[in-house]
Amino acid sequence: MNFPFGFGQKSSLLLIFFFHGIVFSFLLLRKGFLYNNKPSKWLSFLLFLSAMYIAPYMLGYASWYTKTVAREILFFVPFMQVLLIGPVIYFYTKNLLNPSFKIDKKNRLHFIPALFYLV
Repeated sequence: MNFPFGFGQKSSLLLIFFFHGIVFSFLLLRKGFLYNNKPSKWLSFLLFLSAMYIAPYMLGYASWYTKTVAREILFFVPFMQVLLIGPVIYFYTKNLLNPSFKIDKKNRLHFIPALFYLV
């Protein structure tokens, strides 16, 4: 597969934000695992979702929609998981205010719409 990297002004600007989002997401996730800090893990997930939200725009401006293989990937991979942003912010805040908070069966119901969208 030969993917074109035709980055222009718009896609390069989005690439900067995408790259920083992925790097800081990784750093927060690492901090979360090293210090067993749950809010850092949730914030890492939120940053990752934000970076994934701009990925199709960045790749679209880089003319990936013009190539058949890349177009299929962009159309059928759900990069934008908007239905996860609300529950992630909710659980991040819950863990920030109550460090002993754990997700039980009742709280897992918040993820059902995102699972339906993923399927």
